[in-house]
Order: sequence, then structure tokens, then C-alpha cells
Amino acid sequence: MRDHAVRLLPPEVIEAWDKHHWRSFRHEVVERLLTPLLHPTFIWYLLGGVVLLGSVPVAIEWFRFQIDLQHYNEVLGRKPPVLPTRPSRLSILTALHTFYPALAWSSAMQINFADSDHVRKSLRSFAFVIATVALLLSILMTAARTLFSEASSFQVGFLGVALAIFLWWMANAREQTFRDPDPGSTPQGGPLNTPTSDLAGDVKGFET
Repeated sequence: MRDHAVRLLPPEVIEAWDKHHWRSFRHEVVERLLTPLLHPTFIWYLLGGVVLLGSVPVAIEWFRFQIDLQHYNEVLGRKPPVLPTRPSRLSILTALHTFYPALAWSSAMQINFADSDHVRKSLRSFAFVIATVALLLSILMTAARTLFSEASSFQVGFLGVALAIFLWWMANAREQTFRDPDPGSTPQGGPLNTPTSDLAGDVKGFET
């Protein structure tokens, strides 16, 4: 495709293509994907603060479903004259499909409110596209839930969660709060910026 474009477009356009735009966008995405892997603080915050805490509503609904299912099986075992209604996983799916659009859009807003010198315009547009896709998936799977099986709804929900986490990763990849300091730049033995403190000892006995 690029060779075909070279034959059709002027050289200055191809040069601008190589130096900016799609190549720069690709480089920024790759850099934001790989750099956080060097910082354990980033990974632990993602797992604990985003994944675990964010999934609490889903976990609560799952436990409630398990309790209701156990009660259903107990009642069913007594062979009642009227069969009880089997518990539904609808509440679990609702919690799942409301989690990822919130995370995706908060991350997209974070990218777009960031300093313009540190975020390319192409990444801002890309963030809005991903967040919009997540929102549309959520609306589709909740408004038209009867058109999809539970298995399909869970699969789409996990896809939405993956998109939202990816967008959060992009938004916070350069966040200094989640970066570990360089061991070589950390002073050892206490703070150095204490000009008012007196050093222990004296210079008695020394001649100058």
C-alpha cells in the first residue's frame, strides 16, 4: 500500500507521512504500551486500584447469584408443587456493562484534558473513538439484551473491559505518580537539602 502511495503522491507528502502523522501516532502508542512495563508501581496500581476495586460491583452481584442459585436448588430438591423461578445472571451483566464505559470515558477525558504538549491530537481522537465504541457496546448489550445469549453478553463485556483498561493504560502511561524513581537518582543516607542542619564533629587540631 505504501509503494502504491509513493507512486501517486508527491515526494514532500511522503516525507511528511514518514516523519509525522501515522508513524508518530504508532510510535506514541507503542511507547505508551511498553514504558509502564518497567514500573512495578504502575502494574500494581492497575491490578489493585482499577481491576480489583473496579470489579467489586460485579463480584457482589456474582455472590448474590450464587446464594440465590443455592436456595433455588434447595427448594427444587423438595419437589414443590410450583417450580420456583431460576435465578438470572442479569444483575451480573448489568454491573459488567456499566463498569467499562465509565472507565473508558474517564480515561478518554483524562487524555483530552492533558497538557497539549505531551499528547498528540491523533491520540486524543483515538481515545474518543475507543471510548465511543465501549459506550455503544454497553448500550447495545443492555438495551437489546434479549437478542443475545448470556455467553455472548459476557464475551462482549470482557471485550469492553479490555478496551477500557487499554485506554486507561494509554492515559496513565506517562503519569509520574505511577512511575518508580531511578535507583541511581535516589539519595542514600537521608535528605541532602538540609542547609540549616549542622554536621557532627569539629575541625580542631587541623591546621590550614
